Amino acid sequence: MATGIKIFADAGPGLELIKKAEGLSLAPYQDDAGIWTIGYGHAHMLYGKPISADTPHITLDAAESLLRSDVRARVEQLNQWMSINNFQLNHNQFGALVSFIFNFDIQRFRKSTLANQILAFKDGRDKEEYRKAITAQFMRWIYIMDPNSGRMYESKGLKNRREMEAELYFLPPVKETADAPDAPDAPDALSTALPDLASIMNQQKDLTAKLKQVEDTLTDLIITQRSIREALNRL
Repeated sequence: MATGIKIFADAGPGLELIKKAEGLSLAPYQDDAGIWTIGYGHAHMLYGKPISADTPHITLDAAESLLRSDVRARVEQLNQWMSINNFQLNHNQFGALVSFIFNFDIQRFRKSTLANQILAFKDGRDKEEYRKAITAQFMRWIYIMDPNSGRMYESKGLKNRREMEAELYFLPPVKETADAPDAPDAPDALSTALPDLASIMNQQKDLTAKLKQVEDTLTDLIITQRSIREALNRL
């Protein structure tokens, strides 16, 4: 591996982007391209067998485990791409591209104009020009082939995903721990979070009370139903 290139252990914010873009299904389904999928966009094979309509449902834990494994493979591939090309991405850029290759695979990315445009960036290049060029390349990857007609069409889902990836790619990364605020600033963040926590707890109490009301209503209905049955049996 090339000296000086920082290798990432995970996809950072790209993981949540993938989860949001892929969605979750514990049952097998065919995506827009007709590919059998399950969990968070896990395609083709499941535990050594092809995914199909007959594939059993999986648990949430299994879906999370599959996602971690799938993302880990893409992280390794993208780290290798950075090292081979001696090109450093920040964590947000890395996460955006992990999401991209999760969707389209590393081989297509390596050969893409998107990858070439990224590698062409130089410190002296106009950043706004660079942003427009990279965003335009992301937005080229929004088409899917209809499995029935064989025609390409624009996918709203892919369009939204590419927009999120481009936005993440140019989002300034969070400062490293060494540059983090001093300890005295921490209580401010905590005090900001506490009202939200209190609000969530109150909402939970309200939901619990409502569930109790529903349970009581169901109990009354069951008792009434039994009484009706007993009355009918006596006729």
